[in-house]
Amino acid sequence: MKKKSILKAILLSISLFFYVSVQSQSVDEIKSQPKVYIWGQGSGVTLNEADNYALRFLIGQISTHVESKFRQRTEWGQGKKFEEKVEMVVNTYSSATLQQTERIVVQNEPDALVFRYIKRDDIAKVFEKRKNKAIEFVKAALNAKENLQLADALKYYYWAFNLLKSHPDFDEIYYTDKKAGKHLLAVWIPVQMNNIFSKITFSIKKINKSENEKSFVLGIKYKNKPVTNLDYSYWTGRDWSA
Repeated sequence: MKKKSILKAILLSISLFFYVSVQSQSVDEIKSQPKVYIWGQGSGVTLNEADNYALRFLIGQISTHVESKFRQRTEWGQGKKFEEKVEMVVNTYSSATLQQTERIVVQNEPDALVFRYIKRDDIAKVFEKRKNKAIEFVKAALNAKENLQLADALKYYYWAFNLLKSHPDFDEIYYTDKKAGKHLLAVWIPVQMNNIFSKITFSIKKINKSENEKSFVLGIKYKNKPVTNLDYSYWTGRDWSA
C-alpha cells in the first residue's frame, strides 16, 4: 500500500510539474510575440482577485493599442482630454473584448497568479463588428424614414454615428446606397439628420379650451406627409416638458 501511495504521489508531482511547465512555456511564448498578442498578468490571494488585476492590466494594454490607432487617424488633440476620449472608447469595447480573452492560471491560491491574453486580430474583429452594427443602424434609419417613423430614424442615425465615432477608421467607413451611391458615413449621417429636422413642419390643427387651460393638437409633417412617430419636448416657461 505504501509503495502504491508513494507511486501515486510521484506521478501527481510529475503531472503538476509538467502542467506548470507547459503553462509557463505558453505564457513565455505569448509574451515573446507582442505583435500577435496583448496580455495582462495579475496576482492576488484568490484567483478572482488575481484575475481582476490581470483583466485590468489587459484593458490598459488594449487602451494603449487603441490610442496608438486613434493618434494615427485623428486630430482630437493630446494630453488628458485625448486620453479620456480613448478610455471612453475602450470602455465601449471592454465587455465584448473580454469575452474573447483566454485565461491561464499560472499559480493557484493562496498566492494566485493569473495570465490573460487576446490576439490583436481578435480586437480587430471587435472593431469590425462595431462597423457592421453601425451600418445596420443606418439601414434601419433609412427604412424608418421611408415609413415616416422619424423618431426611430433619428434614433438609429444617432446610434450609428456614436458607434462610428468609436472606430479607429471612422473617417474611412462608407455605406453604399443602391439609389444614391457611396457615402462617407462620418459626413453623411449628420447631413441626413439635419435634413430630417429641416423638413419637419408643425401646425396647430385644433385648440381645446377648458376653464383653466388650453390644449393644442399639433399637425406634424415631413415633406408634407403626416409623420408616424416623433418625440419632442418644449419649454413651459419653468422647465422642459416631459
